Amino acid sequence: MKKTDHHLFLSWLILTGVIVSCIIIVWDQGLFHALFSSDKSKISIAICLIYALGTLHCAIRSWQISKQLVLADRAALLIQRYKKSPVYLDDSRLRIGTQTSIPSSIMTDFLVDTVKASTASDENRDENRSSALADIYSDKLKSSHDYGWFFVDAMIKLGLLGTIVGFIFMLGSVADSSNLDLNAMQKVMQQMSSGMGTALYTTLAGLIGSLLLALQYQLLDRGADDLMHKAVHTAEVDILPNVVSNQA
Repeated sequence: MKKTDHHLFLSWLILTGVIVSCIIIVWDQGLFHALFSSDKSKISIAICLIYALGTLHCAIRSWQISKQLVLADRAALLIQRYKKSPVYLDDSRLRIGTQTSIPSSIMTDFLVDTVKASTASDENRDENRSSALADIYSDKLKSSHDYGWFFVDAMIKLGLLGTIVGFIFMLGSVADSSNLDLNAMQKVMQQMSSGMGTALYTTLAGLIGSLLLALQYQLLDRGADDLMHKAVHTAEVDILPNVVSNQA
């Protein structure tokens, strides 16, 4: 089944819409109030801010990659229309036939570099060179996603930090109690409950937030892979067999 234009961005919107709906339900049930009031370390606030920042970055990247996928689809259709026409470079622009120019995009840049590499190589074209170009462009597409995966890892680490801080609060309440009478025990139990709440809620926030953000970045990585697969397939099947060294 043919994918619609901007399917990546639409998929991200659907995923984000489901997440936002769940957040609204959780907010309505008062769980966010319980989270922020029980977390004495306030680490859960930092986790929520990191999640919001990561989601904003995902929104920008999903739109950017989605636009490149649309441009790649249009370029592939144009190349298919003139499939048997000769391909050549004209002032670093890729042309098919006598006048048809492929629109500028990341895939077009990859095709141009692939054609340059093929015409500069020997008669037996080096397959490793094409693979290296694909790896370079794939890394270029996913380079900013490293920040996102850092956010995911940071949320998990902050959740674990909150667990340690919560247990420190619990042990500190016991260590500060010299007399273990009934009133002191009640106070110790309240402080221990507060420390346990900090430990559990920060861990819960870190795990859920990292999971939801990881889903978004996994979607972005899949979109970048789809773009590179389309570019490599177009280069190997439709472009390189028709490359000429100069304009006829």
